[in-house]
Amino acid sequence: MQPQLYIRMKPLTNKGNLNSCLERLKNQYYFTEEDLKKIESISDHEIISVSIASSGGFEQCSGEFEPYEQKGNYRVKIRYNSPGSDSENFILLHPTDQVI
Repeated sequence: MQPQLYIRMKPLTNKGNLNSCLERLKNQYYFTEEDLKKIESISDHEIISVSIASSGGFEQCSGEFEPYEQKGNYRVKIRYNSPGSDSENFILLHPTDQVI
């Protein structure tokens, strides 16, 4: 089962596009200082996709979507490529047990 909302976009290689996307997310979710630091840490990376789970969540270790609510899962997953690397990484934001 896939997340109920999946945003696939062209790679966001400049900070303006990333900030625009994040502003839309901030209207829907509250981000902690830790979340904001994670976002800042990838600001110069190529963003591949942003996935949002309105129910269920993304598993902390693998980033895989799980269709049921479970403590330790997250609502937002951002996939990105590191500069000079072909490896794909992800960060997870907004724990499922955190109030919106």
